[in-house]
Amino acid sequence: MAAAPSPSSSASLSPDPLNVVVVGGGAIGVATAYYLVTHPKAQEKNIQVTLIERSGIAAAASGKAQLLQFGKGKAGAGGFLASDWSDHTPYASLSRLSFSLHAHLASILGGDVTYGYRPMRALAVEAGEGRKAGGGKKGRAAGGKSGKDGGEREGEDEEKRNRPDEWVDGDVIGRWEEIGTPTTCAQLHPFCFLHTLFDAALATGRLRLLMGYDARGIRYDDGEVVAATDAVPPSGGWLAWLTGTPVSPAPVAAGGGEENDPAGGMRRSRSRTSSGKKPRATGVLVRASGEVPPTTSQGSLDEGAVGSGAQLSLQPDTSPADDTTCPHAPPAPSRAHSHPHVRMPTPSYHIPGSGTSRADPGEESVVPADVVVLATGAWAGEAGGWLPGAVRWPKIAYGHRSHSIILRPKDPVSPTALFVTYRNPPHSIDPEIFPRPDGNVYVCGASDDVVLPSSAALCAPDPASCELLRGVAGKLSTALDGAVEHKTQACWVPRVGDRPLIGWVGGVEGVAVGTGHTVWGILNSPATGKVLSELIVDGEVTCLDSSGFMEKGGKMWSKGW
Repeated sequence: MAAAPSPSSSASLSPDPLNVVVVGGGAIGVATAYYLVTHPKAQEKNIQVTLIERSGIAAAASGKAQLLQFGKGKAGAGGFLASDWSDHTPYASLSRLSFSLHAHLASILGGDVTYGYRPMRALAVEAGEGRKAGGGKKGRAAGGKSGKDGGEREGEDEEKRNRPDEWVDGDVIGRWEEIGTPTTCAQLHPFCFLHTLFDAALATGRLRLLMGYDARGIRYDDGEVVAATDAVPPSGGWLAWLTGTPVSPAPVAAGGGEENDPAGGMRRSRSRTSSGKKPRATGVLVRASGEVPPTTSQGSLDEGAVGSGAQLSLQPDTSPADDTTCPHAPPAPSRAHSHPHVRMPTPSYHIPGSGTSRADPGEESVVPADVVVLATGAWAGEAGGWLPGAVRWPKIAYGHRSHSIILRPKDPVSPTALFVTYRNPPHSIDPEIFPRPDGNVYVCGASDDVVLPSSAALCAPDPASCELLRGVAGKLSTALDGAVEHKTQACWVPRVGDRPLIGWVGGVEGVAVGTGHTVWGILNSPATGKVLSELIVDGEVTCLDSSGFMEKGGKMWSKGW
């Protein structure tokens, strides 16, 4: 095993940094890193954050921001934000604060330009074969005037007034009502938002990115490592463990010896150290994935670190923006390349032509940590296998896939989000439609249940589901019926009971978690990151009332599972 890559050092930093390793480069991981490195005590405590990501920033659900329908409620997708749609849930305070934080972030990061932040209205629409244009919540009726009452043209005008919006003109539209206003709802481009937030965090000099590395487990203070031996073992592995198959802890000797559990594919440490204290995390085991070239975003790697030990330095990509520019940004020359965060490539940084190093796929090392934050999204079930045997960890609903397509109509349409209930017996679908500032329209839905792939790079859509979305969108709007299809995609989202997992993991020291936000990950990412940063740095949460989703002492919610 290679020596551990150490966080970058500087003569101006204190000799005892607080090293936080965040696992996962999605919405929660990036937001947590941002609020850690921008915390008021970041310099005083010498906070250093390492973000470990296998595929790329916003590579999974956070970058695709999909739909998932729960019960009879509507859920946000496509970068949709709502201040009060979670008021009936235990995490209402989280959503309320997060909505405010989004507005603040947009004001300081130029969000209207860099990631398409804007207020918008939202409508609930009933549609289906045989329906006629209906009324909104103000009680407008279908149909128009005729004959002595104004003739055919007045009837057409009345029909237009009864539409949910000018561009929502399909004859399948039934009743509709306004469920969100520009004061309570907004939107952003998820992928560009997270890259902007990541770049802002990186600019502080307190964050580095380890990309192309798989987080495989956690090392504890007794020298033992708890890790999955295979991402998805043929006999079930962590999938079997996740779904309830008994997995007996198998000890790992401090000197490097190990005993594999054939049923679970795990190397498991004892639940307590020899002194009887709870195990404390001291590092994260990483392995070069071979999926993308293993890189870091800052500093150099010492001899014996991940890779061949050569100096590795990544600099911001300052080449002129081109068709990879964030699609919401105004076209040149009005943008004039005035903001450094508008480029979309993943990663956002290039490797200079000389002095680079790459690790061989499968090569392992341990990244030192004082605190480990698990922000692995739909892969949270695997992260549960990195905890000692006695630690309780919930089953993550990981097998729910949602599809989305991106359409480009001939002319831009107004910023109105549609939450549609489309009935065509015996079939039904609940798509959601979001016009974006760049002129594209994001359509999502058509969920199904399939096994979670081992990597975000393997999240492939079902062509038939995407075609279904396109067909329904075309029936709802003639503008979308003739639109060019730019992209089809799919993602998996994490779900844990009726509230997300946020806070310290019980039974161990130095391990925190932020996951299980379902489709509200983009919305709730700023508040989740702020909450976790306060827990880690201050030892308590003061930015909101966390009693609805967190237990005493800042521990993650563990009741009911």
